[in-house]
Amino acid sequence: MFTMLEKTTSVSLPILLLWLTCFVGIFACADITPTQVCPIPIELSETDVILRGFEGIDLLFVVDNSMPDRFPDLLTRMAQMVNSLVNPTPGWMWPSKDNVRVAVISSDMGLSWNGEPYEYGDGWPGKVPCSAVGDDGLFSTYPAGKTVHILNDEIPCDGSGAQCPTGWTCSVTEFDEIGTCQAQDGNGFDLACPAMQGAWFDNAVDGENKFTIAYATACMSDVGTDGCEFEQSFSSALRALGRPDQSGFIRQDALLAMVVISDEDDCSIEDGPALFGSDEIQGTDGKDMQAVACGENPDDLFSVKHIYEELVAVKSRPNSVVFVGVVGVPDEDDTCQGTGDTLANCLEHPAMQLNPITTSKEGVYQYSDACVDSAGRGAKPGRRFVQLASEEFGPMSTIVSICGDDWSGAMEEVARLTSSMCSFCYEKPLDWNAAKKTAVCDLLVEFYDREECPPRFGDSKPEKTSKLNHSDNTYQDGILCKLPKIPIDLDCRQNNFDQVNEQFGWYYCENLGREDFKDACQDGEDNDNDGLVDCDDPDCQACQICGGADACTGTCKYIVEVTPEVEEETWGKPLLIRCIRRFSSEDPNCQEHSFEACNDGLDNDINGIWDCDSVSVDEDRDNPHSADPNCCPMRREGTSCVDINTSFCGGMSDACIAHASLLGCNLPDDLKGRSE
Repeated sequence: MFTMLEKTTSVSLPILLLWLTCFVGIFACADITPTQVCPIPIELSETDVILRGFEGIDLLFVVDNSMPDRFPDLLTRMAQMVNSLVNPTPGWMWPSKDNVRVAVISSDMGLSWNGEPYEYGDGWPGKVPCSAVGDDGLFSTYPAGKTVHILNDEIPCDGSGAQCPTGWTCSVTEFDEIGTCQAQDGNGFDLACPAMQGAWFDNAVDGENKFTIAYATACMSDVGTDGCEFEQSFSSALRALGRPDQSGFIRQDALLAMVVISDEDDCSIEDGPALFGSDEIQGTDGKDMQAVACGENPDDLFSVKHIYEELVAVKSRPNSVVFVGVVGVPDEDDTCQGTGDTLANCLEHPAMQLNPITTSKEGVYQYSDACVDSAGRGAKPGRRFVQLASEEFGPMSTIVSICGDDWSGAMEEVARLTSSMCSFCYEKPLDWNAAKKTAVCDLLVEFYDREECPPRFGDSKPEKTSKLNHSDNTYQDGILCKLPKIPIDLDCRQNNFDQVNEQFGWYYCENLGREDFKDACQDGEDNDNDGLVDCDDPDCQACQICGGADACTGTCKYIVEVTPEVEEETWGKPLLIRCIRRFSSEDPNCQEHSFEACNDGLDNDINGIWDCDSVSVDEDRDNPHSADPNCCPMRREGTSCVDINTSFCGGMSDACIAHASLLGCNLPDDLKGRSE
């Protein structure tokens, strides 16, 4: 499941506010009466933007070219990462990718700032050799006949040897075993680089490229070690993606992944004269502190929010850009490694603090290391990389320590996001209507290029929505359309999916009675009712999560799936799941159930919804909301709603419809017309 309620997602603003503010309501009312909490009468229990429709991966590697100590194994690690995508070894849980495009740039933007070349008079004292624009985001290429050094016995392989350079062998012969690639001469020097056919390398050009793209990446990554020590990784990436002579690199139907490799933090300069005029640069205190100038003057750098907005603006869909950082973070635990939404405590880690210390050269300062690798090479805290991941990209990002011996884990999120094309895993079951054989949810598609729902959506009436255009900070209006539901059995095993997939719509089912796949082997339940739970069950013991040799299958326990014709009709459009949450209005401490409270324009119980009528984004972008069902109290008797009190709202309002829906009642006749 991909939960993407970020500030840039195109979820309609009322929906987003409902989801976010429900938590505020809990804590606000808990302050009033500590022993009780408010109910959460919201219409949506989950809203997910489901990533889908990616036809390939565009990988842009940003390599710090001022890392002489790391250069001996840099190229080998680059090949490892790309191999994990295109030629995975047994145990890798994602299928190989056969449509990958790779380009490499350096982090060297010289002394340029705010997108402009450095000019004499900006205040630079000239101590460190840096040019005006550095490599200026230009893709790295290499001539025919180039060779590189790849480390022997370092690259994982299986018995097929597909992961190894031409002429090398794998140390194992069985396909399901994992060994290492071994050079014939035993040293790995002078590996011939694959011929380039342009400024980037594709593995979809022909069958051979599948086995050479990893080593083409290594060759492109030979960007040198004498680059400017003000590493402008973010600015370099934006420049590379904005250069007219490189515009053909980005494919709108592919996932764009920006992968930064650096042992220093980012220093993308916004205000050059201010940074160059700082005490650290000018040395006015008699100390050489240029190495810590960027960290000590963060206001002179582009904010990570700006970087994020510029990156996602490169693509038409914000959720089609991924950030990966192989950077300076501690490698001894997971506090600073993983997806961005798991790194909330990373910047508090002692090793991530910016502590200027003197080097072996008296009077010269640098920051203390965040980590040190097995060869004794340190890396400085990559705080801006962690901020970009945790504060902006969230689950669409991954941070891995550059001090680790294997960087292939950096590609896991990229692989995952391009492995869910039509079938989407859910982390918990959806409510189920046994009579209708459908989930008690709606699957909606966002459209910004039409005013009515497509004819194949049946009688779906469009709901208005809106999204922010980052390029000019304006809103674009769109619509949400409900996909038709396809009735099937709840147990996935009981369905004929060949027949189901001939229809147009979506369906939900659960993989029941099985305990032989990842979701079932770590859910704490005895799914097959044999008295054994998770790793105690022999069906799970072969899986890696239970200590076995093989990865569990990618089968999901809870599946939301669209049919192939829907995939074709809605390619590139975000999908949202909207469900009804069960509701209680019995807590007397936090209520909005009087005439005054329901007509004062205020959210009295701080639950994100209020008063009698809904206000949509297009009506009021500053104050959108949905009506509060508490303003139209009712109860359920059997299948009917009774005792509908309209005195608080003066008539049948949105609140009445919402409350009836939440209770699961049959709507009275005077409400049915309003709900359609």
